[in-house]
Amino acid sequence: MTTYPDPRPEDLICGCGRYLPCRHCVTEDKGLGASNCSLLAVAFGGGTNSTAMLCGFRERDIKPDLILFADTGGELPYTYEHVLEMDTQCRLWWGIGIETVRKTYQGGFEGLEKNCLRMNMLPSLAYGKRGCSIKYKGEVQDGRLVKELRARGIPFQQAPSKIRSNGGKAISEWLAENGRSVNDAPAIKAIGFDAGESHRSANEMGSRPDIQRPWYALIEWGWRRQECIEAIKRHGLTQPGKSSCFFCPAMKRGEILQLKKNYPEYFARALAIEKGAVLRSPGRGLGGQTLRWENVDSNDDAQGKLWNYLDETDESPIPCGCYDG
Repeated sequence: MTTYPDPRPEDLICGCGRYLPCRHCVTEDKGLGASNCSLLAVAFGGGTNSTAMLCGFRERDIKPDLILFADTGGELPYTYEHVLEMDTQCRLWWGIGIETVRKTYQGGFEGLEKNCLRMNMLPSLAYGKRGCSIKYKGEVQDGRLVKELRARGIPFQQAPSKIRSNGGKAISEWLAENGRSVNDAPAIKAIGFDAGESHRSANEMGSRPDIQRPWYALIEWGWRRQECIEAIKRHGLTQPGKSSCFFCPAMKRGEILQLKKNYPEYFARALAIEKGAVLRSPGRGLGGQTLRWENVDSNDDAQGKLWNYLDETDESPIPCGCYDG
């Protein structure tokens, strides 16, 4: 029989039997629990962190209301296979599956790769911005969340569209002007940043603080990468590894060479994005202002080993909001 670590006693806050997600469900007439508990949505990225978070939910008897995988169209095959595996597992655990959501273009799905090729540009992270993760991950998940709130008849007030178009900071200011804060949001969005990535949570206020407040469960539990791997092992699940777009500008040099070695067809597609981009700076590429992937390709195996070492010892923050373990 498999045994799991006991949840910390202080985790149990809500009288409805759920844990931290219901900490804001106090009302004057009903007290803790009952029907006013916050809707719990999970941002599932298909990697180690978000998979471990779901395992932690299972061990703590936390049942999500919605599990969303935002598909950019740019994941590697093993990530899509893992999403299918976890969809089956979540149905066994909670009776709900993982719902895939996508950003549409002219009524259909284009995906980030084709968008870059059509627009002759690189993903926004290569320019030092975060539009790709916001548009292809955060916004589509939050849009689905709005539909779910409406379907369940949960009352909420969105910020005006003009305010929303200016991002999360503008929405937070609008909330403050109206005597509200992110803690008044009707839903909770569980995001899988581990305890070794607390810097990411500090910069991730959430794209829609008027409808959802972020919850970093792994950070609260003190789970770093090793604890995440162990949690997945306890449930006998496949170790998913890292999830990200195969052309992500946040990829390290050793990872780029591994992509070329293990998935040459995807590496060629990434180079097509880089070569097709119209750039003001000739040195800019998928790796940012000074790193073109085609130059990484030209280095030999010895240089690649050096880069692997530099990557392993690199403690700089990962800039991409899509990265999942």
